[in-house]
Amino acid sequence: MHHGLGHACRQLAQYPEALEHLTKAPHIHRRFDWREGEAITLGNLGMVHAEQGRLTLAVDHHLRARALHRETGARASEAIALNNLGEAYRALGDTDAALRHHHASWDMSHGSGFRQSEGEAAIGLAATHLHEGQVAEALDRVHDAVTAARSAGSSRWKGARSPCSVRLIVHVARHKRPDRTGGRPWTSSRGSTRPRPTSCART
Repeated sequence: MHHGLGHACRQLAQYPEALEHLTKAPHIHRRFDWREGEAITLGNLGMVHAEQGRLTLAVDHHLRARALHRETGARASEAIALNNLGEAYRALGDTDAALRHHHASWDMSHGSGFRQSEGEAAIGLAATHLHEGQVAEALDRVHDAVTAARSAGSSRWKGARSPCSVRLIVHVARHKRPDRTGGRPWTSSRGSTRPRPTSCART
């Protein structure tokens, strides 16, 4: 009950209430030896702390969540925890750690067919590369995210963190720099050319 209420409060941005409920939930999970439930709650606590700017606490909770997911063999959930760690490290300014955790999430998701978390990890990689000014690498990862999105089903990809949104961010970043291509297609870091993105239509 506490986990559900905490999650609902987080969605409503009622963070004090979310923390109150989510902090109580792990004790109940441990009482019933529900390790996966405890891990999910720790991940949600990490998200609340991250959204409130308490990034060190967010990392701590995501690390604990990842360890429990790994212990229970929940690979899809572990991939999500790894990606959450990447997000928190990027917000802390540790781009090396962010890339390492996003890469680990992408590798695990891609190898296991977890398309949604694969796409989220690709988005994290794109955002981190873009943060570092590595536009070509970011574009490659956006392409990976769009591929995963199409495999997962476009209806599951909405909101500010969708592949379409990241694609537009990369597009805007590119146009803020002098264009030396003379209107030709972009060249990605992987050596292939792709047309400039002009829209992000749903499929």
